[in-house]
Amino acid sequence: MSKITDELIGELEYKDDSFYKTEKFDMYGYTNEVEIQFHSVSKESISVEQKVAYKKYMSCKDDYFKILPQVLLDSYKLNYDEISKRVDVEGTEHDINNINIQTIVKMFIFETLYFDSKYNYGWICKCGWTEDRTIAILLSEDTPRVLTPSQLRDYHK
Repeated sequence: MSKITDELIGELEYKDDSFYKTEKFDMYGYTNEVEIQFHSVSKESISVEQKVAYKKYMSCKDDYFKILPQVLLDSYKLNYDEISKRVDVEGTEHDINNINIQTIVKMFIFETLYFDSKYNYGWICKCGWTEDRTIAILLSEDTPRVLTPSQLRDYHK
């Protein structure tokens, strides 16, 4: 595994076609250690587009954290019929009649902040209601939206 130091992002380690670093984020009353991943076939550096995307993310980070719970709650409610087939939520705090912003943020673990080789980026999160127990939130468009992690990694704007 090779390492580089980027003047904006800091020290990054290269493995499996990506550069990685670990950082602590304070989110919704919890401190999580998350992985920041920059997909790159070059072992030499991350792309200019990724640096621009990282700057954009960092400048909008607080705004993203304000709107993400509502994005997740809207997606949960939209997909509730499918979710309730996989997870027994009736009568719990996760029931559609009980779910709210405070409950929804407890259902997710923000694991990876992902940047593709262009300008697209978003969060990959653990959750309890999908088959593979993960979802992704695309943030690089005007309106954040929920995808699968594969869709985020393969996204082409």
